[in-house]
Amino acid sequence: MTDVLKMTKKAFTWSVVAMTIVWSVGLAAFVPTVVLAEEVTCPELEPGGLFKVSGNAAVYLLNGDMERMYFPNGEVYKTWYSDFSGVQEIPNTCVDNYPAPSVAPYGVNYRPGSRLVKVEISPSVYAVESGNKVSKIGSEEVAIALYG
Repeated sequence: MTDVLKMTKKAFTWSVVAMTIVWSVGLAAFVPTVVLAEEVTCPELEPGGLFKVSGNAAVYLLNGDMERMYFPNGEVYKTWYSDFSGVQEIPNTCVDNYPAPSVAPYGVNYRPGSRLVKVEISPSVYAVESGNKVSKIGSEEVAIALYG
């Protein structure tokens, strides 16, 4: 076989392969793809700032170390704030700017003096104090004197 005939067969084979690819997946198979990531600007929050993540109902408070502390439920949130007007919504790509605390407390408790709390499995009642701490109330009389 002559060299011209061999080159012609190779060219024909490659053209059939290329045309099959174009026919099955389109010309896009030959064009390099470029992904343009949308640049996200994260808001600059301050200690005491409130935020939530798009598509999620949980609300977080930034402590003095710029760590995110969660509100376990709406009842706890409402002892601190009357509405959600101060909550800023941020993209989920910005959450890592505000890490979770490495030591307890991890969440926000009731506002001090706003509630008495009780664990179901114990008859003891506790008062919420500053610094997210609880103290056992000694008796019903003390609870009535403090909270009515």
